[in-house]
Amino acid sequence: MNIKHVTMYASNFDATKQFYLNKFQFPLISEDSDRFTMNVGKTTVTFIEASLNEIPFYHFAFDIPSNQFE
Repeated sequence: MNIKHVTMYASNFDATKQFYLNKFQFPLISEDSDRFTMNVGKTTVTFIEASLNEIPFYHFAFDIPSNQFE
């Protein structure tokens, strides 16, 4: 299976963006005021800012080989 694109909603949009772009240093592909898209390996991932009354919850993981840790 090869997942090409995933879209998720983020209730804490700014913190989510900073976490993935700064902590993991995933390359930013595009951004707008309410969404951003990044490359995660061969997959593009888009986060969209959730509305105030939404609290989306997702659980996913990245498998990073131990020789890739700094």
